[in-house]
Amino acid sequence: MKKTVGILIAFLVIYSFYQVVFMGLDRPPEWSEALTELHEGEFDETIRTAPPWMVVHVWATWCSICKQAKPDYNVVAERFPDNVGFYHLDLDQNPEWAETYRVSDGVPTTLIFYQGQEISRHSGRLPAGAMENWIHHTTGVHPLPDS
Repeated sequence: MKKTVGILIAFLVIYSFYQVVFMGLDRPPEWSEALTELHEGEFDETIRTAPPWMVVHVWATWCSICKQAKPDYNVVAERFPDNVGFYHLDLDQNPEWAETYRVSDGVPTTLIFYQGQEISRHSGRLPAGAMENWIHHTTGVHPLPDS
């Protein structure tokens, strides 16, 4: 029994090492090109030049749920037309913005703005389909059809 447990533990250690070194599973996925990185010093200017609808995803590098949510957010950002702008903002790099919009205590948080005014928010992870539905019902904008 002890030998079996030892072999199992050795296998798990080697497999975990393989995933990190060869598959890069220690790194979160990159942001989609459909997203724009947002910084608190640029927010007011971005509101003036952005599409009427803005979806802002607030995340943190230390947040494991944020890392899990990133692929879903990337997929949804690519499914909407240009009149909905998608942005991401790092909570730790933008503390004043996070405090102003009261998201300093919970990430991920996604906010929807219309012409600079917050309309809706969701704290926590949403799967891609649920996020797409939430954005559609809030904005009235239909996602692009699958190609």
